[in-house]
Amino acid sequence: YFAEASCFFLALKYIPSGLVSLLLYLYPGLVTLIAWLFLKEKLTQGKVIALVLAVIGSGLLLIPSLFGQSLGAEAWKGILLGLVMAVSYALYIIAGAKFAKDAGPMVSSAIVVSSAAAVFVGVALARGETLPTSVLGWQAAISLSIFATVIGITALLAGLARIGPVRTSTLSIMEPAVTVVVGVSLLGETF
Repeated sequence: YFAEASCFFLALKYIPSGLVSLLLYLYPGLVTLIAWLFLKEKLTQGKVIALVLAVIGSGLLLIPSLFGQSLGAEAWKGILLGLVMAVSYALYIIAGAKFAKDAGPMVSSAIVVSSAAAVFVGVALARGETLPTSVLGWQAAISLSIFATVIGITALLAGLARIGPVRTSTLSIMEPAVTVVVGVSLLGETF
């Protein structure tokens, strides 16, 4: 998880956030391929159709993003980091399925969140970065950690334990659409 998140934030230095996010969403296809190749998971007709649609959808979104704008001379670094991010997240999903099934989603989530937090705090302290200095800053940090991280990771791990890595990663690709709907709803916009 730390590797995926680190690559995400590092990639933002070189390419736009939309492209970073699009590269991340290559992971459901990678999860499916890893599960098929190494875990001997059967590829049913439905899984193959979902995989093909995911790859086509990702391609339709990625190709214009990659070639439709000038990304700069160092964009390749961001794209490479984005691909490493997608692979590391796919491996996290595969490993998470095993641990969530054995230890349960709550215990697995506590381990993932605590260890990632410890590493991020260590990196921040080593860099000399400061912690929030206001109540509002702490409220924002705590809210993000609870709602965007703890709940999300716990739900993902619960899904992994119940329906496995391929179905969970395929269903979780709905996240961008839900984000847009919620974001638009919060802004009072309508489609």
